[in-house]
Amino acid sequence: MTSLSPLSRSGSPEAGRGGPAANAASDSAAASEETLTAALARSARLFPDRLALWARGETRTFAEFWDAAGTLAAALIAGGIRPNDRVAILSSRTVTAYTAIAAALRAAATYVPLNPRYPADRNRSILAASGARALIVDRRCAVQFADMLAAPPPDLAVVLAPERDTPRSAARTLFLAVDDLDAAAARRTAWPAPSPADRAYLLFTSGSTGAPKGVPITHANVGAYLAGVAAIAPVTPEDRLIQLVDLTFDLSAHDMFAAWTNGAAIVSVPENATPLAPRFVQELAVTQWLSVPSAIGIAHQAGILGEGSLPSLRASLFCGEAFPASLARLWARAAPNSAIHNLYGPTEATIAISHGPYRPDHPATVLPIGRPFAGQGMALFDDGGRPAAPGAVGEICLSGSQLTRGYWQQPGLDADKFLTVEGTRWYRTGDLGRMEAGDGLHFLGRVDHQIKIRGYRVETLEIEGALRAAAGRDLVAVLPLPAPEGGTAEGVVGFVAGAPLDTAAVLERLQGSLPDYMIPQALIVLDALPLNANGKVDLRALAGHPALADLRARSEGRRARRPAARPHASAASPLPPGTMTGTTS
Repeated sequence: MTSLSPLSRSGSPEAGRGGPAANAASDSAAASEETLTAALARSARLFPDRLALWARGETRTFAEFWDAAGTLAAALIAGGIRPNDRVAILSSRTVTAYTAIAAALRAAATYVPLNPRYPADRNRSILAASGARALIVDRRCAVQFADMLAAPPPDLAVVLAPERDTPRSAARTLFLAVDDLDAAAARRTAWPAPSPADRAYLLFTSGSTGAPKGVPITHANVGAYLAGVAAIAPVTPEDRLIQLVDLTFDLSAHDMFAAWTNGAAIVSVPENATPLAPRFVQELAVTQWLSVPSAIGIAHQAGILGEGSLPSLRASLFCGEAFPASLARLWARAAPNSAIHNLYGPTEATIAISHGPYRPDHPATVLPIGRPFAGQGMALFDDGGRPAAPGAVGEICLSGSQLTRGYWQQPGLDADKFLTVEGTRWYRTGDLGRMEAGDGLHFLGRVDHQIKIRGYRVETLEIEGALRAAAGRDLVAVLPLPAPEGGTAEGVVGFVAGAPLDTAAVLERLQGSLPDYMIPQALIVLDALPLNANGKVDLRALAGHPALADLRARSEGRRARRPAARPHASAASPLPPGTMTGTTS
């Protein structure tokens, strides 16, 4: 199935002829038969002198890049690394990190990115859970994580340190330093060749239990994604794609592989310079952009997103969080030559699986997530795992050749997150959506972000949209007050980023757009909203803000002194109890 046809008529996956099985791609849908390894080798052969990489002022042509990757890959193979072994990478976004990724692929291994910004215990947990046999580490991280390297997990057999003056580990692993590498080995004639079904990378995302969960993605998964996204943002050898996200965030795979499989270059922005990314676009003539939408608001706050300031961009993709139309308008003004698309998809579906184009005349306050890429499927299911009724809100479920085969060594989680309907395997995203004629799907927030206030079901995303409009600010967030027990909250608190503002006036304006139970009980103005490692607004950090803790304590005290409020309707809130809000999304 190549479109959202099961949803396009009624919002139900059974509306199309034959139900879900007839209206979504199966796991056996044909994907690219060329592996990432073969595609990179082809680019090195066809475009040896073209730029492949810019990182912290260092550049590599495709010939230089692929040869360096070959040197590291040969060392891995000589050290006993075999096809499908896991190779962990612990490095800042430098030439070392990108060469290490290409080396793992050239050795037919699976790369597992670690993160220098993670606590040591989290990196150690990922390293152990992955069963990585090798670790490629840069000099700085070897010092920063010396304790972890001195007592590595038992599966780790090889530590490869391609930068000079990297301190040696005291652990009983094979340690390969610069002087141990043989550049001539890169010219070996026989290389292991992965198959499309082999794993390309293994990413670990946050798990509900607190332990990271592994998501293995195959060469075929990535090939299917690249074929789909090429329909809206084709890449040519003349393109330069910016990279703003950590390698532990799957959006990084888009930048690298959309570029390198097409003879194009990536421009990697240093971690501490991400807010200034538009300046890299200007100075290095970047043509394609992918980031979370929050990056627009940050650049706007920094005063570097002027009208027509990004003329070189021709394709701008945003993914990872809800995309407010106000931010899209700012970007369209700054990048007048660029198409703008809102992408949607979890790591389990390989980067992104759907897209919705930005239309300036669209009335929605948040851009729709649209329709799936060719060969993929999307549908809505109710709480019981049945197709949602036409027009109803349901959980967004995904199918097709981009889906992971399952979590890394967690069959119990597979059983919880995947279901089969009429022979088609679906992934349950935990996201809520509704079908709108002409738009495809609209994202309505998370199932686990739903709260009840006075008996009414509320989605915080709708309150954020109203707050954005009332405050005239792009970066806002809403959290329950107090922390919900069983999904029930006393109310909500709003956070607004930027200069001081008249919070009383904002709350008064909200009375014209929200029922009384959805109006924030307080507004907290911050210089900036905290961001997590992926550049998204960090709700956990906001939840620990001292001002919010004080409000929650007072709210919990009031709750303890009076009986629980009974659900009721009011003139300001015409929706009956149990009605799902969030229609503006």
